[in-house]
Amino acid sequence: MTRKFNVKWSLAVKIITAVCAVVLIAAEISLINSIFSDNNIWRIVAVFLIAVALGFILVAPVSIQIADDHILLKRVLGKVVIYFDNIEKIEYYRHSKHDIRVFGSGGYGGYLGVFSNAQIGKYSAYVGNLSQAFLIQLKNGKNYVFSCENRDFVIETINNKIL
Repeated sequence: MTRKFNVKWSLAVKIITAVCAVVLIAAEISLINSIFSDNNIWRIVAVFLIAVALGFILVAPVSIQIADDHILLKRVLGKVVIYFDNIEKIEYYRHSKHDIRVFGSGGYGGYLGVFSNAQIGKYSAYVGNLSQAFLIQLKNGKNYVFSCENRDFVIETINNKIL
């Protein structure tokens, strides 16, 4: 039986996403109307801005599903599947102001991408709300941070399956 839990955006993520979207749209309009629009470099910049903005939205987390043998993170485009056999540990994730964003978004569409901190090392994040985040450490050394509603139930359910 599969259980589904939605990923909710925090107020901070909603505000950051809205502000960034407005700034990106304004930048695009400015580039399109620019006196430099005849220059190909500005066209490349405009396309790059659109691609980056869409890229982060397309990998934004939508929901988490727990099946009999795996957890599945559904994104706007694509998914991340982790089998319970591969999980070393699952626990609450406590965000540190010392986390380093290697590549990703610090709030636009969520906290997405590759991050690093001193305690757990490098990890891939797909988080809509940091207060609902949890860490999954795999036996192969990879780390993921996800978030969803009813995080406590998700952690307890997966812990029961991996023990």
